[in-house]
Amino acid sequence: MKTFLHNRLYISIAFLGTAALSALVYWFLWSWHPDHFVVAEHVNLHPIASVEDFLWGDGALPRAMDSQGMTALATQARELLERASGLRSQEQAVRTRIAGLEATAKKQSDGLNLTRNQRIEDYTRGELGPLEAEKARLVELVSDLRIQLQTDRTHYDRLRSKIAELELDLSRTEARLAQRRFEVADHVVKNLASFAKPEDLTAWLATRAEITKANDESLDTFRKQSELRGQALTLVSAWTKEQQARLGIVDFMYFSLGVTTTTTFGDIVPNHWGPRLIVSLQLLVSLVLVGLFVNSLAEK
Repeated sequence: MKTFLHNRLYISIAFLGTAALSALVYWFLWSWHPDHFVVAEHVNLHPIASVEDFLWGDGALPRAMDSQGMTALATQARELLERASGLRSQEQAVRTRIAGLEATAKKQSDGLNLTRNQRIEDYTRGELGPLEAEKARLVELVSDLRIQLQTDRTHYDRLRSKIAELELDLSRTEARLAQRRFEVADHVVKNLASFAKPEDLTAWLATRAEITKANDESLDTFRKQSELRGQALTLVSAWTKEQQARLGIVDFMYFSLGVTTTTTFGDIVPNHWGPRLIVSLQLLVSLVLVGLFVNSLAEK
């Protein structure tokens, strides 16, 4: 009789101890990460990770986050997410506009450079053309006289004198041509913009101004997103405290006894593989203890 009572007592203590220990573990998990449990079967929380992922990365919008006693926080969260979604759409639109403007600016720049180079070439040809033509004429005359000098020995001295005069003129012409080339190049460098068509330059400058404005809009959108992230972190902290305050150790003792007796009502549901594993182990231990208890009764 004494051994029988002792066995029943030990089994009962083990049964209740398992329930109490499990309740402490559940309460600790809830305090550490409230999303590990769902409170009330129809409410699927997960707001914390979803809000942070959406605002920091490219996560999808979480489902509506209404819950009993947390309507105000859920409303704030939805407002933050709607603003973040709007800012993200705005940022995408600005990026698309910037890409289009950059393509337009490149096309305008290519046309501007082509026209400007052609006008510079025309200007250079017009400024250097007479001197280059004079140089070519002198070169040709010197060449002809040198050929004549090889065959006409009668007028050798006169031809040599004429060649010397022409070579002197050629040297002076080359010097003037070199000086003029420098002057033309200096004028082109100092007045580069003047060689572009005014209408083309105006259009390109207007496009660059639009790009600068769009970049400023993008920076402003990024700044607003940063402000939203700060508000989200504050909301997350408030949401966590609100969730943690909803359940206490007594609630998890109730949940643990429900698990132990397999009579849970679904008002508190594990929502993570960790708590689910602990619940499974608790169920197995409870079944073993109940079996031992029943076996002790049968032996009696």
